[in-house]
Amino acid sequence: MLFRSAELPAFRKGLEDFQRDFTAHGSNAKPFSAVGSARQVAWLHEVEGSSFFNTVRRLALLGLVALPKYGGNRDKLGWKLLGFEDRHFWQPPFGHYDADYPGFEPYPGTKPFTA
Repeated sequence: MLFRSAELPAFRKGLEDFQRDFTAHGSNAKPFSAVGSARQVAWLHEVEGSSFFNTVRRLALLGLVALPKYGGNRDKLGWKLLGFEDRHFWQPPFGHYDADYPGFEPYPGTKPFTA
């Protein structure tokens, strides 16, 4: 079962309502995807408080920072935008700047890491 798959019917209904309301509001037959960006942004400002808009926004943000293997963050562009360094692990000197501080214990009860 896919994550959030139980919500798919409601999401599809939200898409239909979004398009229907957009078409009715603008008195044109063009779909949202076929109008210019200024018109799209204006409509998004009008519906930004709706539950459907908040769901789409949340999913878009999650896709921006997700692991690419899950279908979002194409070419790791979201991570580049945020300045995230994609490393499997980090090596010292994290904590190096205060290692000589009296009583320094990065993980209490453990032995200090030595390279």
